[in-house]
Amino acid sequence: MTDNTDQKFCHLHNHSHYSLLDGLSSCEDLVDCAVDLGFKSLALTDHGSCAGLYRFNEVCHEKGIKPILGMEGYICDDHAVKEKGIRPNHIVLLAKNEIGYKNIIQLSSFGYLHGFYYRPRFDFAELEKHKEGVIVTTACGSGEIARLLINDQQEQAEKIAGKYREVFGDDFYLEIMSHEYEGDKEQEDKEKKIASLMYKLSKKTGIKAICTQDTHYARKEDWFAQDVLLSIQTLSHIKNPKRMTFNSKDFYLKPYDQMSGRCTRSDGG
Repeated sequence: MTDNTDQKFCHLHNHSHYSLLDGLSSCEDLVDCAVDLGFKSLALTDHGSCAGLYRFNEVCHEKGIKPILGMEGYICDDHAVKEKGIRPNHIVLLAKNEIGYKNIIQLSSFGYLHGFYYRPRFDFAELEKHKEGVIVTTACGSGEIARLLINDQQEQAEKIAGKYREVFGDDFYLEIMSHEYEGDKEQEDKEKKIASLMYKLSKKTGIKAICTQDTHYARKEDWFAQDVLLSIQTLSHIKNPKRMTFNSKDFYLKPYDQMSGRCTRSDGG
């Protein structure tokens, strides 16, 4: 067991099997792995859903881990617009307190009841109504700011970041990720570019950046089982070379030393 007592790091972007056919691990698996790695706290941020938060909270308290309750939501320009080709952006929401927890649940419910179009969506206006007690981060490469940055729309990315900071203040963070992709240099270079630009945006605007790992399975050896889940989700065969896949074995709960080494520099240096 690794001792992380003096190490100020927490995994804040994690998916359980409540991210249906996308996340593999149970709440028990994730928390047990965090305990084995010596972490003192852990977040759960399933896709669009708060269904796992009750069990996750229970297991964390049983194992002596501080639970951080959250969700990776789907945000769009207008939840009432449901047209083909409209793609929502990912956004991570974390509860600071009980009020924040209730607000995240409200947003998840709103997405399913009022904004559902392929995904349970909400818009910025609805997010702003439920901002109290909520920390917001920019999520993965499918987040709005990441998509703008990779498309060389830096001015627009800065404008959107400013909008979030105006509403959430110091409770808004820029996420920086760095995964390894096997045989997919294009995807790896894309993520490195986003990380570098996100870091530069942080330096320019003063908005704090955080290092995260997009965890979809607890341990490295679980990668193949999660890949099978993706095949089922996309109605494809595991041997289909054109199917959706992460092209990576790197989306697991990493030890502190690996995260520290990977995210120390995200400016391309």
